[in-house]
Parts: sequence; C-alpha cells; structure tokens
Amino acid sequence: MKSGQGTLYWPDGSCYIGSFKHGKIEGSGKKIWKSGKVYEGSWVNEREHGCGKLTNPNGSVYEGLFSNGLKHGIGKLTLYLPLSFLELMVTHMKRIG
Repeated sequence: MKSGQGTLYWPDGSCYIGSFKHGKIEGSGKKIWKSGKVYEGSWVNEREHGCGKLTNPNGSVYEGLFSNGLKHGIGKLTLYLPLSFLELMVTHMKRIG
C-alpha cells in the first residue's frame, strides 16, 4: 500500500486501521494490540505523535499529547480503581492536580 486508508495486521494478532503515506503509518488511525491496549489518534513515521487516546486493558485511559511514541506534554490520565475512577491532569507524565 502506498498512500491512503487501509488495515495492517501483525502476526501476533495486533492491527492498525487508518491512514498510510508512502507505505508507512502516518496521519489518523487506530492500533489495537493483542494485549487489548488501544491507541487512537495521530501518527507520524509509524509512531504515536500529536493528539491521541491510549486505553489500557486495565481500564486506565490517557488522553493528550504524544511525541515519538511516548506520552508527552499535557494530558488527562484516568485510572481505574475498583469501584471508582481517579482523574489526574498531567504534564510530561508528572501529576499537576
């Protein structure tokens, strides 16, 4: 696939649905890992980059900025705790409130 929309499957069962540019994951898309982790948002050079949402199998959710595949900048981290949720505003993955 050169450019446009498509789906990519990995041998481990993970998949990506979204945009490709010059045969690489680029633009807007969603990746679902075999573990159940899901990232939906912006991609640059096959890495999570820009605004996105990462949902982990344990129920925790990070919504915010990513840089080169890592959480970076300001975002909201929602942690799943039995019988409740805890929301934190984070910057560079440090608690700010």
